[in-house]
Amino acid sequence: MRRPAAACNDLPRSATFARQGFTLIELLVVVTIIGILAGMAIPTFSLFARRQALNQSAENIASDLRAAQSQAISSVDGRCWGVHLTEGAANYTVFATVDTASGCASYNWRVSGSDIQKTLSSGVVVKANTGLSHEQGGQANVIFDRLEGTVSVERNDGGSLGLGLKITLRATWAGEKMITVGAGGDVSVQ
Repeated sequence: MRRPAAACNDLPRSATFARQGFTLIELLVVVTIIGILAGMAIPTFSLFARRQALNQSAENIASDLRAAQSQAISSVDGRCWGVHLTEGAANYTVFATVDTASGCASYNWRVSGSDIQKTLSSGVVVKANTGLSHEQGGQANVIFDRLEGTVSVERNDGGSLGLGLKITLRATWAGEKMITVGAGGDVSVQ
């Protein structure tokens, strides 16, 4: 005997129709997984961005120190060139100062209009214990000799702080970076 046509309707629904979409549960699981992954990635990316800002600031200061040294050796405008740093500041200044018979003059004798203000990346500052103590006004001037490019480090009043300096930059939650300026004028970032 032949089966009636109505018997075809007895097959399971999945056998007769192709699946057409996702269930609400599947969508919620996928959205939850994406949310968890994003929640883990955002803090990591934020830390990466802060570290990159710190690295970039250190490289910028090192580059400006080398440029000041190069300008001094090249006798640009017949001047000595240097970089002025202040503890806790988020900026620094590249400047030219007069060359006297006894050597380069201090920051107070800088050439009018020569100051070039530079700003560190957001959240990056010159660390307070960079060798710039409060007794010294928390400031230092790295000045490069016009003929040899050697360095002297001075207070604003011209008092000597030595022949080299370690500059530490600090960024919240990203650590520190040190820039070393040797007596011979060599500049390195660690």
